[in-house]
Amino acid sequence: MSRRLSILLADDHPAVLEGLSKKRFLLVDALRGIAAMSVVVFHLVQGHHIDLFLGGSPTWLTVILEHCHLGVAIFFVLSGFVIAHSLYGKDVTLSLAGRFMLRRSLRLDPPYWIAIVLTIGFGFMSAHFVAGKALPVVTAPQIVAHMFYLQGILGYPYISDVFWTLCLELQFYLVYVFLLLGGGKHPGVMLVTAGIISVAWPIGLLSGDVWQALFLPLWHCFLVGSVVYWAWRKPSLMPFCGLFIAVIAASAAYHGNWFSLVCAATALILLLSVITNQIFSMMRWRLLQVLGAVSYSLYLSHNFVTGASFRVGYLLTGETIATEIMWSVITIAVCVAVAYAIWRWVELSSIALSHLVKLDNRPDRSVLVKEARA
Repeated sequence: MSRRLSILLADDHPAVLEGLSKKRFLLVDALRGIAAMSVVVFHLVQGHHIDLFLGGSPTWLTVILEHCHLGVAIFFVLSGFVIAHSLYGKDVTLSLAGRFMLRRSLRLDPPYWIAIVLTIGFGFMSAHFVAGKALPVVTAPQIVAHMFYLQGILGYPYISDVFWTLCLELQFYLVYVFLLLGGGKHPGVMLVTAGIISVAWPIGLLSGDVWQALFLPLWHCFLVGSVVYWAWRKPSLMPFCGLFIAVIAASAAYHGNWFSLVCAATALILLLSVITNQIFSMMRWRLLQVLGAVSYSLYLSHNFVTGASFRVGYLLTGETIATEIMWSVITIAVCVAVAYAIWRWVELSSIALSHLVKLDNRPDRSVLVKEARA
């Protein structure tokens, strides 16, 4: 047996894949925590909760805080990487595609549905206790659309500002698994083709949505994370991966597209971490790992918690620069505490439930042998 064949078979052997699956990508968890906290801070700004503080802050700090929504870009790239890991080496069939989407649904839906209920509930409580505040307008079709991540495509207002990203995530997952299905024995070819098509948006060849709230303008953000994973597992894709990141970065810099620039930077960090085998050990600080663990619940819940916390806080103390700082610290702590509670009592159960849906772990060995002989 040739050395190259031995390496390929060892690399994709089920035992090796299982070993990888049991290792935590500590860098990914840490980046999740950073991304979630970044979005929390952004909503302190967007909600006008710290206007006095911003008015007295240096311009550079204000600019940074106003761009903290770019944590969403980090989330998209990480999602692409992790989903590529979960499906890599599997013989993707219609049955597996269905099980994969069911598994994602079981993983994501319960915390999301709880967040929908809590957001609506806090909205009604706020209208009851705050003089002059109108009751939230929520319809049954709007709620049903939210439950299936269709509110954007169907044109319903978002119950929470943060839910738009989940709609895109589900589209990303669905398209990605069908790319692998369509690729058959050569899924990497389909992935490369999709990557080439996706850069039409960041480089400016195409602009805007084909349909409202469709994934296409931000498709490259998810795909670049997937390509990084594939380049790690299949080094022959490394040149394309580097070129893909470079095109996104150069286009983003040229057009002043900070979102795509952060995507490219995140992908580059991931790429360097897998090349140096640091992805299992980088940023292993306890706080970041905790934030990473609760990042999904934190992202879903922080918006209504932030509004309620600041409203109560300023009623108690009034609003000055000092109280803005104080209530910012308290609010962030409350956001993390609520997120931990949702993670502990809802999300962990949804994770366990999703793991009951098994995916085929057997790689297509015949393809590996053919690649080795080529």
